[in-house]
Amino acid sequence: MDTAFRGYSEVSVDSKGRLAVPTRYRDVLDRVCAGRLVLTLDPFSPCLLLYPEPHWLEVQASVEALPNLSGHTRMIQRKLIGSACDIELDSGGRLLLPSSLRAKQAIAKKVVIIGQGSKFEIWSQEAWLAEEEKFEQEMAALDMNNLPPELANLTL
Repeated sequence: MDTAFRGYSEVSVDSKGRLAVPTRYRDVLDRVCAGRLVLTLDPFSPCLLLYPEPHWLEVQASVEALPNLSGHTRMIQRKLIGSACDIELDSGGRLLLPSSLRAKQAIAKKVVIIGQGSKFEIWSQEAWLAEEEKFEQEMAALDMNNLPPELANLTL
């Protein structure tokens, strides 16, 4: 898929629960998915995941294909698929975040949108600041001589 969402943006959420998608992403979203997106809960972090619809359909198919005899698998399926909402960019480039998802992730007036390649993460500003602090502490304590193999071979 021809998407490369990257970067960090601080955005306000209005009183109706709408946020304006940063301008730099709007043309790509129009081209890739005609403004049709899917918003869902992240099963591992206190944020929302926002996918262009075509990419979401691939993710959903992968999650549905998992054997569901495992309780962990069913929990992830319920969280990702059961919480998914179809949303569209309006003519002003805004998204309406459903109140149920905003409430679950404590999203109020300020959010952080983080491009993650083919999707976005949407964090409350407070949760993102806490996540950044946690990350910095973990990085400071990291033993660079004992990295997991997938990170040991990474070249930046």
